[in-house]
Parts: sequence; structure tokens; C-alpha cells
Amino acid sequence: MTRMALPAPRPFTVSPFVLHTLLLMLMISGPLTNESLLPALPALSMDFDAPMTRIQLLVSIFMLGYGSSQLVIGPLADAVGRRPVLIIGLGMFVLASGAAALSPALPALIAARFVQGVSISVAPVLARVIVRDMYDQQRATRLLAYLGAIMALGPGVAPIISNFVQLWWGWRAIFVALVVIGGLLGVSALALLPETRPRSDIASETRRHVGHTYARLLRHGVYVRSVLAMMLLFAGMYSFFVSLPFIVNRLYQQPDARIGLIYAVVVAGYIVGGLALGWLSTRFSQRRLLVAGFGVAALAMALLAGLSVLGLPPFWLLILLISGYTAGYGMLVAPLTVRVLGLFPHQTGAAAAVLGCTEWLGTAAISWLAVQLLAQGFLPFILLVLAALASAWMLLSRDAENA
Repeated sequence: MTRMALPAPRPFTVSPFVLHTLLLMLMISGPLTNESLLPALPALSMDFDAPMTRIQLLVSIFMLGYGSSQLVIGPLADAVGRRPVLIIGLGMFVLASGAAALSPALPALIAARFVQGVSISVAPVLARVIVRDMYDQQRATRLLAYLGAIMALGPGVAPIISNFVQLWWGWRAIFVALVVIGGLLGVSALALLPETRPRSDIASETRRHVGHTYARLLRHGVYVRSVLAMMLLFAGMYSFFVSLPFIVNRLYQQPDARIGLIYAVVVAGYIVGGLALGWLSTRFSQRRLLVAGFGVAALAMALLAGLSVLGLPPFWLLILLISGYTAGYGMLVAPLTVRVLGLFPHQTGAAAAVLGCTEWLGTAAISWLAVQLLAQGFLPFILLVLAALASAWMLLSRDAENA
């Protein structure tokens, strides 16, 4: 049966600057929620008289809810539209954050964190889908590159700000701040975002079983390979993020005060890569952009692996090469995202859901393995990241001519 052409999405009535700012805040809300709690973990351990191994559940349970719920959010957004799913999810997030702020015991806080992860996952998933609904491939790639570059500030800035918040007012104030942020996002989405999913697709998707949609996605070889490649690339970058404190303190004996600065330098690499992609996306094909991104990341990791054979590389060179990897990742994430979502224009929400779920759950497993290898030595850790990068290239190389 011939597929009907997608009607043009409903035009936005707000300025591009306001719209893009709102989409940026939606994209950044998930990582901000997770990483803003990291500085407060020692205080939580003291307040609840619990070991750090149990307190770490507050991070892992959030990632579990954040990743797994996207399998439901995507098809639901395809069925009933982007706007209602987004607004209801943000409402749930406000309630969960309020419950977390009032939690009398650790089990209640853990439960609230799970609901936080489930509910806030609607924001970054649907923000990417809305961009793909609105624009053609080239414009969507360019916008996602710029938004992604700015979004990278979130993981670097959130722990710094939340650390001051919990020092001045206690860890519960972090959740109060998240209530305010979630409320502002919900009101803004309600006032500014119209529905972008074409009506014809809403009507058709309501009659389609979710399982059939996922079966169709998972039978598409290019889609599956692209999703797995994006997960491996994200896992490599996130492995550096979760391991940097151990690397700085244990391997290089650097003071804690330098950790924030090092995170800023590494995040700056991602920002530079995203900005470079935004500039290059109008001058080169998608295939050349992918080759360039992989080349930058592979060169950085190959040099780091070679130096690690001889021992620990100089500290400044280590940070520079890690930043090179994050710059390469910054050049890859936007074109790959647009490519993945563009394969299924009638099931964009479901395609984004599988992508997000795979990225977060796969990254949780790989980054855990990376930390275990780092305890055995720096070289095994780097070889794992390099293997993930090489595997991602192998998954994509057979389809490179269609990128």
C-alpha cells in the first residue's frame, strides 16, 4: 500500500528564539534532574544513616525509570499527540519532585526518584520529536546540533549550582527547585506549544497496536544498527563522565577543587563539536559529517590508548584527548538522531522512545563495566571506550552511503 505524504505540521505562533529556548530547556531537564542530586549524596547518606552503596540507588533508579518509560512515551505521543503527553508528564514530575522534597525516609525518596525519571523522560524525548516534526533533515540537524551544544552546559553547571543550594538550604531545597522548574516548563508548554503531530497520523496510530509498531522498528536493519551505534557512542562519553573523579583523585592525585574545572573543559569539547557541526552541516553531506565526527573521536582515543601502553599520559594531555572524544561525539549525535527519526516519519515518537531507552539502559551497563575496568588499570578502561567507538563505526559503515 502506498504511504500517504505527511501534511505540513501546524505552524508555531511564537518567535523562533522563544520556541528554541523552550525546546532547549525540555531537552536539558532530564540530565539536569539526575545530575543535580550528585553533590548532595554525602548529605543524604548522613541524614538517612545509610551507606553510599544504598544512596547510589537514587541515581540508578532514576536512570531505570528514565530509560524504560520511553518505550511507552513514544508510541503514546504518536497515538494522542505530543502536547498532551508532554504536559501530563511535566505535571507528574512536579508532583514527584514535591514528594521527594517531603520524603520522610529513604525508601520513599527512592520511589519518588523513580517517578521523577519516568515523568521527566517525556521532555527530552518529545523535544527531539518536535524538532523533527517541524523541520526538514538539514534544518533539523543544524538545530539539534546547536541545541545539543548548549545543552551540554547542563551536566557541567547543574552539580555546581545544586552544590551551593544544598550547602545553603539542605538537599530538600534541590527538589523544591525542581518543582519550580517543572512547573515553569509545564506552563510554558501549555501556553506556547501547539500540537505538531499531523492529525492523519494521530487517527491512524490510535488503531495500531504498540507491539506491532515496535516489531516494525526492530525489523528495520538500518534503524537497529543506528540505535546501537548511538548507544555505544553515548556510553563511551558517559563512561568518562562517571569516571573522571576517580581518574583525577586516585590516578593523578589531583585535588578535588580541580574536578569542576576538568568537567568544564570536557564539556567544552562537546560544545565545540556541536557548534562546528552546525556550521559544517550546510556545507557538507551527512555522510562526510559522520566520517569527520568518527575521525576526530577515533584519533583522540587511539592516541590515548597508545600513550597508555607506556603508562599514564601527562594530565593536561589526558584532558585534551578526552575533550577530543567529546568533540567528535558532539559532531555525531545530531545527524545520527535526525537519521534515526527520519526513517519512520509516521512513528517518530516510537522511534525516539526506542533510541532513548536503548541509550540510557545500555549506557548504564557499559559505564558500570568501565568503572570496574578502571579499578584494574587505565588501559583496559580506554580499550573499552575505543572498542565501543569501533563497534559503532562498524554498525554504521555498511549504511554510510545512505547517511
